[in-house]
Amino acid sequence: MVLVADCLPVALASEDAVAIVHAGWRGLAGGILEAGVEAVRAAGAAEEVTAVIGPGAGPCCYEVGEEVHAVFDDPTARFGRRNLDLKAAAARRLSAAASSPSTSASARSATSATSHTAARVG
Repeated sequence: MVLVADCLPVALASEDAVAIVHAGWRGLAGGILEAGVEAVRAAGAAEEVTAVIGPGAGPCCYEVGEEVHAVFDDPTARFGRRNLDLKAAAARRLSAAASSPSTSASARSATSATSHTAARVG
């Protein structure tokens, strides 16, 4: 179990391993998702790792300072003038961790106006 408030819970799974990651802006910037994917692969994932991003603060509600925006070189993570889209940042980092393009699907559910996103990671 992982407890989050504004941060994102991210489940990573293969047929042989599962990891649950707590991903806030600091963790995302520090490579927590990439490390999680590598850990699942190291635990026996042959090829594909599935990632599911759970509910967290939505971009409409997650206001941050410019110092936080400066950490992300991802224009899709900026929402409006002061807000950060954690889910977009997480999805981009998961996509970058994939050895092939990922496919994703979304369903609405929120702690603060966000959704779940599922993706296959290489």
